[in-house]
Amino acid sequence: MGYFPLQGAGGRESRIVLVEDREHRGGPGYALKKYHSVKKQREGETSDHEEIWLHSLNSDDPPIKLDRETEGRYWILGWFVGSVRKIARVRGHKFGSIDGE
Repeated sequence: MGYFPLQGAGGRESRIVLVEDREHRGGPGYALKKYHSVKKQREGETSDHEEIWLHSLNSDDPPIKLDRETEGRYWILGWFVGSVRKIARVRGHKFGSIDGE
């Protein structure tokens, strides 16, 4: 099982991201993609995204270019940070109030 936290601070370059396709037939579709952006350097230390690509891990699927035509269709939900082998269930735990009542 993979772990995908919500997007936080930091760059996404070359990360594996969880992408939602909101126009997928039959409801939202989800896929893993590799994030790549081409940046245009501006004056000073700032830069803008010139192009953003989501490359498929499956070579049979074409990459997706994020631009005005695809705006709103694809959402990056989080990025892959690791995997979990086993999830233990807690049984019989009873919750109490903070003040001990």
